[in-house]
Amino acid sequence: MKKWIKDNLGLVIKVGIIFILLIWFIVLNILKNNVEFCEAYSRTFARFLGTGLAFITNLFPISLAEVSIIITAVVVVILIVLIVKDFKKKLPFKAISHIVTILLIPIAIISGYMTTSEMQYNRKAPPIPLYEENPDKTELYSIVNYFAEDYNYCASQLKFDKNGEIIVDYRMDELNEILAKEYERLNTKEFDGYFNKFTPRCKPMMSSEIYSQLQITGVDFGLFGEANINTVQPKAGVPMVMAHEIAHTKGVMRESDANLVAMYLLLGSENPYLRFSGYYWGFYRIMELANYTGNKNDYQELDDKICYEIKLNDYHSYLYWKDHDLLGKIGDFFNNLYIKSSGDPGGTTSYNDTPTEVDEEKEIVISYSIWQRIYLHYYYSKK
Repeated sequence: MKKWIKDNLGLVIKVGIIFILLIWFIVLNILKNNVEFCEAYSRTFARFLGTGLAFITNLFPISLAEVSIIITAVVVVILIVLIVKDFKKKLPFKAISHIVTILLIPIAIISGYMTTSEMQYNRKAPPIPLYEENPDKTELYSIVNYFAEDYNYCASQLKFDKNGEIIVDYRMDELNEILAKEYERLNTKEFDGYFNKFTPRCKPMMSSEIYSQLQITGVDFGLFGEANINTVQPKAGVPMVMAHEIAHTKGVMRESDANLVAMYLLLGSENPYLRFSGYYWGFYRIMELANYTGNKNDYQELDDKICYEIKLNDYHSYLYWKDHDLLGKIGDFFNNLYIKSSGDPGGTTSYNDTPTEVDEEKEIVISYSIWQRIYLHYYYSKK
């Protein structure tokens, strides 16, 4: 037995590592059901580990997530070739050792992801200020009009090409610097230390064209504390996606919460491009309230006020995603599977805003959505 162990020490060590990782995974999977534990874990161990990883990977300008995927694929292919050769040479234990290595790779990745990211899915909601009262229906026209005018103002400060695409004057590193300053707004006492203070840069993905065909705009890779952005998507969405992916690196793992944080930052920004991106993602959620002013003509009247550049930009984005849907169903399937397996039962629907509850008979809003409450917060705080 000792001789066998000595001769197959590598195999024994790998089996031992797999056993330890599985035990660690099971323990964390049990503990992640406790919200208080997840909150404490997120603010301590996960933050310390995530900051360290992000600080190191932030030194590299390229997406290490993409590099690691390529390296992993190459290693697996090499191992499969070696397994075939080992069996042909009648070296079964050597072949089994390579098989165990292949098994070890996904187990290590899953356990690592659980350690760095998944535990944070069940922490408390981020303390983003939301307007808690219900405005009177007589105020709704003024509210929507306020944001429609600001949306138009933001558009007037930007340049567009003939197709409606925004001509961006910022380099990626400049956008990262701007967003880092925006995230400093979350470091005040009001937010009670909820967010990791270190802000890594959002990195451009070399395979952005493929991600567009998958209908994926950005990716957070928790194992490296790394945020990644699809750079070939329509420019209107880029700041929002960057802010969303950076939110993940700051301990905000649920997609709905990452959108909430990103929208809060962008709508409150002094930068017209960032604010335009926030409106691009969520303006028609506040616009919906024009249906409940008591005047059936208000919605069309307010919609007519939206400038041509905004509508052409929306149409440009619609055409872009319509033309980049070769692998859309595959991307949605795996993204949905990933989010649900991480502990969010809503899957990809968690990207959406919460519904607006309406009494259709009386044509009044009973309860406003979360995104609408962000708009209302800014409206009443600036009055």
